[in-house]
Amino acid sequence: MTNRNMPGLSKGMKRRLGLSDRFVVCYSGSVDRRQCPEAVFHIFNGILQRIPSAFLLIRTQNPATMLALAAKHRIPSGCFKIGTVPYNETPQQLAAADVGIISTNLGEPPCIANQACCPVKFAEYLATGTPLVMSESLGDCSRFAEKH
Repeated sequence: MTNRNMPGLSKGMKRRLGLSDRFVVCYSGSVDRRQCPEAVFHIFNGILQRIPSAFLLIRTQNPATMLALAAKHRIPSGCFKIGTVPYNETPQQLAAADVGIISTNLGEPPCIANQACCPVKFAEYLATGTPLVMSESLGDCSRFAEKH
C-alpha cells in the first residue's frame, strides 16, 4: 500500500526503514493518559491478528514508557520500533505508514476535555494522506474524518 499524497516519499521512507514489505501502522505522540497510549497496542494486536506482516512504528518523546507498554501487551519484538524523530522528519515518517492511529479519546471513559481538542497529528496525517484509526468523539476532527 502506498500513501496517496506522497507515493514516492512513502515508498522511499518504507525502504529506508527496512519496511517495504510490511503493513506499517504508525503512532506519533505522547504517553499522557489523555492520549490513551494503551489503546494503540490493543488496536495493533487486532491488526496483527489479521495482517501477520504488520509493523508498529511509534514516534514519541517517551520511548521507555511505550516499550514497557509493548511488553505488557506482548507485542513481538520484530513487529515494532519505538523512537524519537526530529520534527522536520515527521512528515516522512507519517507518510511511510499505511495507517495512522490517533488514540486520543479511545480510552474508557473518554476524556471530556478531548471532545473539544484538535490534535496537531490529525492535520499532519491528513497532509500526508495517511488513513486514520481514531475516536468518533474527537471534536471537529471526527466530523471532518466522517465526511471525507
